[in-house]
Amino acid sequence: MDPFKAYLVEQQDGKIAGRFVQFSPEQFDRGEVTLRIAYSSINYKDALAATGAGKIIRRYPCVAASTWPAPWSRAPTAGSSRATR
Repeated sequence: MDPFKAYLVEQQDGKIAGRFVQFSPEQFDRGEVTLRIAYSSINYKDALAATGAGKIIRRYPCVAASTWPAPWSRAPTAGSSRATR
C-alpha cells in the first residue's frame, strides 16, 4: 500500500494540534485493520479533537477521519473474512 494523505492529531509540549501529513501503512499500530477507501472527510468531532477541546482522543498521535463504508483490504489476522470491490 502506498503512502497517503492523513489528518494527524498530535500532542507536543502539552499542546494539541492537527495537520495533514503523508502517512505510510508502516506507521499504523500493530494489529490495525486497513480499508480500501474511495472518499473520506474530516468531520466536526475530528476538527474539535484537533483543538484539544474536550477529551475526545485519549492517545496521541491519532489519525482522525470520519466513518466510511468500505470493503476490507487487509485484516490483522489470518483467516479473517475479506471482501473485494
